Amino acid sequence: MALWLCYWVALFAVMHTPREHIPKIHVSNLDKGAHVTGYLLLALLGGAYAQRTRRQITFSWCASWVLAYGLYAAFDELTQPFFNRSAGVFDWLADILGVGIALTVVYLDSRVDTIKDAA
Repeated sequence: MALWLCYWVALFAVMHTPREHIPKIHVSNLDKGAHVTGYLLLALLGGAYAQRTRRQITFSWCASWVLAYGLYAAFDELTQPFFNRSAGVFDWLADILGVGIALTVVYLDSRVDTIKDAA
């Protein structure tokens, strides 16, 4: 749990670092890739914690976390302008894409474990 929470705090810090403190790298769509990757890792860490604590990973559990991470991502985007960062719908969609990929992996992994336990 500590790793998941520490990563969440670090992700918030990175996403709110003022633009003037970020090195300029000219790579097409690097920003969107960073959003996908950042939120993918956040959701994977949360899913790994849930699996370690023997939480039953159901479709509704995943849907609740998509909603929770989605609301957090919206908050994240809406507060970035206070730190000289730009907010954008496409950044938010990239965040959701990362969460969706991660929670799909977590869900499918839990189904494999369920099948193994039944066999």
